Amino acid sequence: MANYGFNSMRLNDDWQGADFIAVHIDGDDMLKVQLKGRFTLAKKYIDKNIYIAFIENDNVKIYLHDDAINRMPDNIKTQSLG
Repeated sequence: MANYGFNSMRLNDDWQGADFIAVHIDGDDMLKVQLKGRFTLAKKYIDKNIYIAFIENDNVKIYLHDDAINRMPDNIKTQSLG
């Protein structure tokens, strides 16, 4: 994330669902990031403004959890997330 102007700070305890905070050098953007082993969607992260990051095929991938939820069809949301 440093290549994109973010300074990352690891948290000792989960804070609002985040494992670390990434703050942009502009001082305006702060990302709460949860580390996972794979692509993950979970009810507990909804409406928490959490980014999910994981490694796949030696590439780091990061996405805004709620954006991924909003792209799901309603029938899958109902079955998967309750």
